[in-house]
Amino acid sequence: GMGLNIFILEYYSTKKTEVLGSLVNLIKVPTIWGILAGFGFSILSTYYGVKLPLFIANTLTLVATPASAVALFALGTFMYRRTKVDMKEVLTLCLFKNILLPVLAFIAILFFMPDNINSKIVLVQAAMPMAVSNFVLAEKYNTRRELISNSIITSTIISLFTLSFLTFILK
Repeated sequence: GMGLNIFILEYYSTKKTEVLGSLVNLIKVPTIWGILAGFGFSILSTYYGVKLPLFIANTLTLVATPASAVALFALGTFMYRRTKVDMKEVLTLCLFKNILLPVLAFIAILFFMPDNINSKIVLVQAAMPMAVSNFVLAEKYNTRRELISNSIITSTIISLFTLSFLTFILK
């Protein structure tokens, strides 16, 4: 998911859209290294019982803890000085994220994992609002920041209703 998104952003953000250059740029993105390291350590921990040394785990926690707050602060700062955006686009994006994605997840659950606690987790995750990491990527690649920032706020407001409804249903 995230790797493909970053690749697409890298591909279209370069003046000459070339696959090899985008792949080279993708390797330079710290987020990709974080995803790969997390995946690797997860496999080592799950299958081989290897644990991170305490000082590394504590350092990662210290670095990761303020990341969300900083991203939210950047979003808030951007929203303060924002320009007008087409709300039709925002609502269309939110419709896909807040309504269509959970419906598609529900259909997939019916086929692949009915009556399972994991199915409820997948459904709730699909219904969550747009993540602030979308704004971080839009800011980094200077791509539709107004649309993304407004969509995150709108999606969060819509999710108050959709998640409440979903919680009621899943009880």
